[in-house]
Amino acid sequence: MLHRVELAEVVRKDPRYPFEAYDFVFDALLHTRKLLGRLAEDPAREGERECHVSGPELLAGVRDPRPSRVRHDGPHGLPHVGH
Repeated sequence: MLHRVELAEVVRKDPRYPFEAYDFVFDALLHTRKLLGRLAEDPAREGERECHVSGPELLAGVRDPRPSRVRHDGPHGLPHVGH
């Protein structure tokens, strides 16, 4: 996916967190936007307000137990992220 190339660039510029952490958050954001019906069908609309996800909405998306959710790699359903 294109987002992986873009995330690799983010990690290169800001290596505080591993690629997997950025990838987890991006996947959670996409999942949340799907749940809320806020995926822009036209990529040119991506920055519009209706595509925005609040912090509480994102956390609800992360907690969503559906199998289509983000990958679960760690012992508590979250990827292992750390040093």
